[in-house]
Amino acid sequence: MAERIERYLETAGAQVRWKRVRPALKRELRTHLEEQTEAYLAEGMAEDAAEAEAVRQMGDAEAVGLALDAVHRPKKQTAILLFAGLAIVLGMYLRTEWIGSSLAFALASGVLACGALFGGYYLDYRRLSRYAWYIYGAVFVLGAICVYQTTFMGPGAPRMLGITVGDTSEYAALLYPAAYALAVYALRGKKGGFWLSLAALAPFALPFLWDRYVGILPQLLFAVCAAAVLLSAIRAGLFQVKKNCARALVWALLVLAVVGIFYQDAQRYQNFSDWYFSPAGLREWREILREYWKNSSTASALLTRGTLAEANRLGTLSGAPAWLWLAALYTPQIVLLVILLVRTAKLKNPLGRMLCVPTGVILTMQLAFGLLYQAGIFPLSAPLPFISGNLYTVLDAALLGLSLSSLRQSACPEAAPRSKQPDPAV
Repeated sequence: MAERIERYLETAGAQVRWKRVRPALKRELRTHLEEQTEAYLAEGMAEDAAEAEAVRQMGDAEAVGLALDAVHRPKKQTAILLFAGLAIVLGMYLRTEWIGSSLAFALASGVLACGALFGGYYLDYRRLSRYAWYIYGAVFVLGAICVYQTTFMGPGAPRMLGITVGDTSEYAALLYPAAYALAVYALRGKKGGFWLSLAALAPFALPFLWDRYVGILPQLLFAVCAAAVLLSAIRAGLFQVKKNCARALVWALLVLAVVGIFYQDAQRYQNFSDWYFSPAGLREWREILREYWKNSSTASALLTRGTLAEANRLGTLSGAPAWLWLAALYTPQIVLLVILLVRTAKLKNPLGRMLCVPTGVILTMQLAFGLLYQAGIFPLSAPLPFISGNLYTVLDAALLGLSLSSLRQSACPEAAPRSKQPDPAV
């Protein structure tokens, strides 16, 4: 009975160029053909005739395969890749020409960033769900190592690859959201999965509570990203809970976390905040901002208060207005971010969306903090996405590549590798 169906499936499947989707499409066709055959058998047709009629009703195998091929193709993310590459190249130029970094170091960070970007882009992100808890454990261990380095070794800790003591937890914090998203997805459909997902936050929160060197930004990044992952999971129906109640709880926990973060760091920045929010401090800050824009042809005036000027060795570029350099810095990142957020909002796959959302949050907050700092509005700085260098650029590129993998494979009919638990409807 099945020989005719098998030949049909092989012929149709051969027309689909994207090898990853062939098994799923062939399963869908097989299910439809077998159901139609059973329907004809129930009507009293002979087995061979029922099979032949089901195949005939399906249509020409090559035509069906070509139609499926036209629909199920990897969705190229050329625009995002282009703007990300432009930002990476711009960062390499800035670090060599203005900050004084060695060409070899700038090239190394740029090459690693591009490798991480395209490596994530062509990665089958769905396979990561199979190793969710291994990834979760590995990232937790990394965070624990960072805590050990900063807490017990202090400022005398070794400096490698340009990483300072205070940076280590911040680098690790960029990896927490993706690992947490995989863990949350692994708990889908399980009894008490929502509460287990909340409990899974604790190991990642410990470094922030213990590490006295970690700043406000990485804490805020993880808190907002974790909330975004949980809200995305609730929206997709991954948990057997009342959605409105679960959302209210997540928002309440996020507010408490943000308040706690600023309260925890209040003493650290007490002296600075007392000056910044005083009348004298505000006047001085406004004067700095006026001078900042008055000297519009000086690149150092544009960047000396930004994250790229940590070495305080920026040169002066005459003849170019400040707004032009500002546009060159931020336009690629802003355009990239807008495209990413729009496409993430349209993404239907739960796991893909849960990996894209943290990346969007991280890049948005990095860019927003950087812009506010440069404008003299907010006293705390942030690394510019793909520009600031060191491992920030590499990790941002890796996260973006993983998100692009989700967007690229959004046409695949399989949401994730098969598991014992059926995926809820999206």
